[in-house]
Amino acid sequence: MQINKSLIVILLFTISGCTSIPTTRMDYTPISVNSSNFKKINGTLVVKDLIDNRPPREFTQPWGKIWLTYVPLLPYVTMSYERLDETYDLGRNVKTRSLASIITESIANDIRSLGIFKNVEYIGDKNIPNDAEYVLSGKFISSEYQNNITSYCLGMPGVLLWYLPIPMGDNVGKIDLTLDIKTSAGKELWTYNIKNEASKLYTLYNSGGLVITKTMQMSPYGSNDEGIDENSIFSYYTAALRLGMVDAKKSLLQKLSNDNVK
Repeated sequence: MQINKSLIVILLFTISGCTSIPTTRMDYTPISVNSSNFKKINGTLVVKDLIDNRPPREFTQPWGKIWLTYVPLLPYVTMSYERLDETYDLGRNVKTRSLASIITESIANDIRSLGIFKNVEYIGDKNIPNDAEYVLSGKFISSEYQNNITSYCLGMPGVLLWYLPIPMGDNVGKIDLTLDIKTSAGKELWTYNIKNEASKLYTLYNSGGLVITKTMQMSPYGSNDEGIDENSIFSYYTAALRLGMVDAKKSLLQKLSNDNVK
C-alpha cells in the first residue's frame, strides 16, 4: 500500500509542479542554406495560408493511460494529440490564431531568409495582389503531438525510478504539409512535401509546466540557440519545421535554377 501511495504522489507531481503561461509562437532562426550563386528573381512571392486538411481533433486523457506504466514488460505508453491548437483553445477558453496561419507565416519568413526573391510577402487569407508574380500555397495535412512515457518495462518498480534524474519520456511534434509555388498565371514551378518530426527527452522534474487543459501539461522545449520560444505549445512543431525547411529550400533552389526562372 505504501508503494501505491508513493506512486500516486509521483503521478500528481508529474501532472502539476511549477507552471508557466504558454505562448503560441512559431518563429525561429532559419538554418542557413547557401544561395550565393543563385541570381535573385526580380519578382514578388506572396504566401497564402495553407489549407487546413488535418484530421479531426484527437485528445488522450492523460489519467486514462498513465496508469498503464504499472504494467510490466510494456516499453512505453503513448498519449497522442491532433489539433493541439484547438485543445488549447477549449482548455483555456480562448480563441487563438489558427495553427495553419502561424506555421505559414513562419514558412514565409524562412523563405525570405534565402534572399532569392525581390520580396516575400505573407498575405494570410487575403486576396492575391494584382502585382504578385509568384504565389506560394499548400495544404496542412497533420500536426500530431505525442507524449511517450516509460517505466522501463519494469511496471510499478520502474515508476519509482522516475525519482532519479533520468529520462522518463519524450515529447514529439510531427508535421506533414505540402507547399507549391505557381506563377500568377497558374503555372506550377515547384512543389514539395515536408514530413518531419522533432523530439526531446524529459525527466520527472521538467515533465510539465505548460498548462494546456486542466488535466494536461507539456514540458517546455527548453533553452536553445534555435530561436524557438521554449514556452510555446508549438515549440516541437517549430523544431520539426525548422529542420524540414532545410531540404525544402535546397529543393526550391535546384528547381528554380534548372528551370532558369528569372
